[in-house]
Amino acid sequence: MRVLVTALLAATLAACGGSERDRDAPAERGRLVVSFELARQAVYQEGSLGYLRVADADSGEVAREARVTGPVGPAPGPEGPRVEGVVFDERVAAGRYHVVSWQRPCSGNCEFLDEPSARCEVVVTVGAGRTVRRVIELDRRGCTFASD
Repeated sequence: MRVLVTALLAATLAACGGSERDRDAPAERGRLVVSFELARQAVYQEGSLGYLRVADADSGEVAREARVTGPVGPAPGPEGPRVEGVVFDERVAAGRYHVVSWQRPCSGNCEFLDEPSARCEVVVTVGAGRTVRRVIELDRRGCTFASD
């Protein structure tokens, strides 16, 4: 009988929301949003692929590293190409993050890539319950991060 009462009590407590740490966990996280924007003029004659790495600035643990744009290339018309969009939008543990972006220019076509170029980086602090936004801006001068 005692075993049954203990099991029922444990099940009831578990159904009431778990531990205090579990209830506080969402407040210990923030949101990091990174967007990409390409200038209106062609940056690379044969196009390029864009990459992004987001890592914990203190431990170096990589949250994400992936190709995030491309192929981005010259577009017809006087306006040139225009690429915009969110490339990273995730809830992350509160802390400091090292965000790096780079391009791999296409060599003839995007099946063959040149060495990385137009690299830029920024360290951002994401506070608990806060959203941090950064924009990667790529133009003929290179890559920069701006606040959204």
